[in-house]
Amino acid sequence: MSVNVKCDGCGKSYRAKDEHAGRQVKCPNCGRLLTVPSSVPIAPSLPRAEPVDQAVGTGTPSQRDTKPCPFCGEEILAAAKKCKHCRGYLAPSAGPAQGHRPDPARLRGELQEIEQERKRNNALGFLFGIPGFSLMLLAHFMSDPRPEMLALTWILATALFGVGLVYVAKYKGRNPAWALVGLFVCFGLIIMLVLKDFKAERITEIKATLSAMGESV
Repeated sequence: MSVNVKCDGCGKSYRAKDEHAGRQVKCPNCGRLLTVPSSVPIAPSLPRAEPVDQAVGTGTPSQRDTKPCPFCGEEILAAAKKCKHCRGYLAPSAGPAQGHRPDPARLRGELQEIEQERKRNNALGFLFGIPGFSLMLLAHFMSDPRPEMLALTWILATALFGVGLVYVAKYKGRNPAWALVGLFVCFGLIIMLVLKDFKAERITEIKATLSAMGESV
């Protein structure tokens, strides 16, 4: 078996025997010394594998990927920048200041404001909604032959009921436009009842945060 040898000086190519592999020979054309390459390709060097830490992968995901919050002590993800329990910031880039801890006084103030707003919206919802719904029922069963009286009753009932639904939407922390859905009487009322209550979720979150911080609600 032979290998190809190319002279870098004159560009001529020759064939040399395997037994001359690694040796220097003289180019017959220009006399330049050539090194005969090996016929067996040399495998490229591979990077050295680092030893595998035996501890990695032996624990459960909760042991490897979680850590206690420095503020409330609850378990959170190791890469978390903000505690999902007490809302405390764990990194300078994640919040307004390093190690930012939620202000209990601010949370209590927000909680009180939300609860007062919900009470007000709830009361106004009943104040407008119940008379409006009652007038709707009355208009439905009215036997008054005067069409203008019937139309006026329906307009007043719809207006009152719509305003009541606006306050119901605000009670749940929703856009008042959701009141339009409630005007579809039966189906609308069912949707308004099962609509997710954002305000209630926020109240629960604030109370859980204060409790995790050891603060009174």
